[in-house]
Amino acid sequence: MENEKSGKIVKTVEIASNLAILLAAILAVAWFAKNYRMNSTQPPPTVAVGENVALQGVDWKANGASLVLAVSTQCHFCSESGSFYQHLIQECQKHGIHSIAALPQNVEEGKIYLKKLGVPVDEVRQVPLSTLHVNGTPTLMLIDQNGKVKDVWIGKLPSADEEDVLKKLAS
Repeated sequence: MENEKSGKIVKTVEIASNLAILLAAILAVAWFAKNYRMNSTQPPPTVAVGENVALQGVDWKANGASLVLAVSTQCHFCSESGSFYQHLIQECQKHGIHSIAALPQNVEEGKIYLKKLGVPVDEVRQVPLSTLHVNGTPTLMLIDQNGKVKDVWIGKLPSADEEDVLKKLAS
C-alpha cells in the first residue's frame, strides 16, 4: 500500500513538472514571438529627402551644397565603392560642392581609411550614424545650403545610380 501511495505521489509530481515545463516553454515562445514581431514592424528611421540634417558644427550656409558620405571602415561595400568615391569627390571639387565623410569610427581612423581609398574629402566627422537617420553604409546625401536633404542614395550603387549621383552634382 505504501508503494502504491509513493507511486501515485511520484506520478503526480511528474505530471506537475511536465505541465510546468510545458507552460514555461509556451510563455517563452510567446515572449520571443512578441519581441520579434514588434522589432520587425518598427523599422529604424531612414534619412529622407526634405529632412533636415543635424551634423554638429557644420555651417550649411557657409558650405553651400554639400555631399555627405556616411561610411564605415568596417563596411566592405564602402571599400568596394572607393573608385566611385574618388570620381565623386573630383566632381564635388569641380562643381564647388563641399564633401563631408561621416563615420562611426574616430576621425583619425576615418582619415586613414579614406586616404587608403584615395578619397580626399573636405571634412571627416565622427558621428553616430543613427543621428543622421542612416541605417546602413554606404549612404550618400546631397544637402542644400539650408541643411535639407536634396537627394539620398543607399548602399553600393549600380553604375546607373552612380551616373544619377554625378548628374545631380552637376545640376
